Order: sequence, then C-alpha cells, then structure tokens
Amino acid sequence: MTPGAHTIHAPPTRHPTAREQLRNVLIDEHGVAPTVSVVLLFPLIAVLLFAGIQTVLWQHARTIAADRANQTAALVAVGDLTAANADSLLTSELDNDPDLADVDVTVTDDGQTVTVTVTADANGIIIGTRNRISLTTATPVEAWQPLP
Repeated sequence: MTPGAHTIHAPPTRHPTAREQLRNVLIDEHGVAPTVSVVLLFPLIAVLLFAGIQTVLWQHARTIAADRANQTAALVAVGDLTAANADSLLTSELDNDPDLADVDVTVTDDGQTVTVTVTADANGIIIGTRNRISLTTATPVEAWQPLP
C-alpha cells in the first residue's frame, strides 16, 4: 500500500437481536404466522382423530359380538347346546360386556342350519354416542345326514 491511500472497509456486520430472531421464526415470507395455521387446523385434526377412535371402538364391539355369535352357533350346530340355552347364555354374556348395550339375541335351529342374530348398541368415545350394530351368522348343523 502506498502512503496516503485509503482502504475501504466493509461495514461491520450487524447481528439480529433476539426479538428480530423470534419474529423471523414466527412469521413466514408472506407475513402470516404459522401458529395461525396450526390454530385453524388443530380442530380439524382433532375431529378426524376422534372419528377414527370412534370407528375403531364401534368395530371392536362388532367384532366381539360376531365372535361370540360364531362360537355359539358352532356349539348349537354340534349339539352341545340347545337353541334356547344358547340364546339365554349369549344374551347374558353380551349384557356383561361393557362395550355393548341393549343386547337382543335370537338363536334358531331349523335342523339344517343354526342362525344367530345379535343386535346391540356399541358405545362410543363420547358419552351418549352409540351405534346400532346388527349381525347374523349361519352355521350348518353337524350331524350325519341321510342320503336323499
């Protein structure tokens, strides 16, 4: 460098303050805070979550009723229970299940097929929300059948 020459210095870099850093985090390039989006989307996400849980609870109750109906139909089909005994046994068993309410069971045996129909209310996640379920299962009677 020659004497008397001036050096050009870059201005000192300015570091953003904590307040400016926070503002940059909370506001996107369009000037909208992401928290507004979260506040608007949270109710929608919560409703979808609760609807999913509600559906799972109702399907669980339906599966319990279907399983018990199939087991009962099999017991009647092999002759371990009569239709009347199976009806009262299945009704008392499903009445004691906390997932089901207002249970109505019908067991019929026409000599060829055992049919079990279960109708009940499946409780939901929110008190007072119930779904009426109804299912029917049919099982052939297990016995030697004479040739026609």
